[in-house]
Amino acid sequence: MMDSAKVEEANDPESYAAQLTMQQTIVLMTSVMSGENKTLLVTMLNDSTKIFEQLKKKIASQPQAQDFLIGIQATFLSIIGTQYQEIGEYTAALNSYHQALLLYEQLEQTQAKSMPASSTFSELMKSQLYQTALVGKATPLKDMGTTLVRLDKKPEAIAAFQKALKLFQDLKNKQSQGTVLVELGKVQRSSKQYQAAIDSFNQALTINREFGAIVNEANTRLEIARTERDRNNLIAAQAQIETSIQLIETEPPSLSQSSSLSEQKQFTAYIELASYFSTRQYFYDFYIDIIWSNLKNLSQSSKIVKYCNFFSSIPNGFYAN
Repeated sequence: MMDSAKVEEANDPESYAAQLTMQQTIVLMTSVMSGENKTLLVTMLNDSTKIFEQLKKKIASQPQAQDFLIGIQATFLSIIGTQYQEIGEYTAALNSYHQALLLYEQLEQTQAKSMPASSTFSELMKSQLYQTALVGKATPLKDMGTTLVRLDKKPEAIAAFQKALKLFQDLKNKQSQGTVLVELGKVQRSSKQYQAAIDSFNQALTINREFGAIVNEANTRLEIARTERDRNNLIAAQAQIETSIQLIETEPPSLSQSSSLSEQKQFTAYIELASYFSTRQYFYDFYIDIIWSNLKNLSQSSKIVKYCNFFSSIPNGFYAN
């Protein structure tokens, strides 16, 4: 845990930068920590709030430096929220995301006020800190949506995803738009808003194709297939999953057949191959499920036709007294 007394000794920009570097080191640690260690890491990140407050006091006369620090603190709060989410502390995660959102909104307003009143949105976007504020707002909103889904608060989750989507659209960040659209579609589907879900997935598909993201397109088509199945449109579901499988099969696994590979490298290669198939198994599982459902429907339809033919073959007056 960092010693806050050292911050009191910092009186120059280099010292501030050093403190921020220490904070960034903690962020890097989040990618390798797990289990109870991750819980400890959350505590360490919370303690960093004191350091940020001390730094703010020291640079009170430097508005630009303060704005930069607010952006950094908001980023850490967002990271804390993600850590809480990963350990199942969803309410705490929402609180952290909300705090981060408030700081990003503060940064956005400060940057807007620093520009001439007649400034257009495109002129505001030239400010790096203003862009940081918008990206910052969009990210915790997206993460809040995910957390709200896990708390089974679907209307609130949809609202959060829609707000995040609007911000990513303003930023012209299409790849993030695609990600949010898929998550939004999933919640809409689970809320039985099937057509809205299809619309969201189709928008994501357009972005997938624009970037040539074949795997993303396959995953999105799988979500469309699931939605069509849920609204009992099995023929459309089968068409989507078949296209999805065709897409994933255009990207086969790469496994070197060279006998010169060391045993360790061969082992790693086979592990990667197993991972490849495991991540694609659910496409085939879903396809089999849809085929069986269609066969059952066909069987039932055949029985109905058989009975109709039987009764239509009975002579007129057969039931007459």
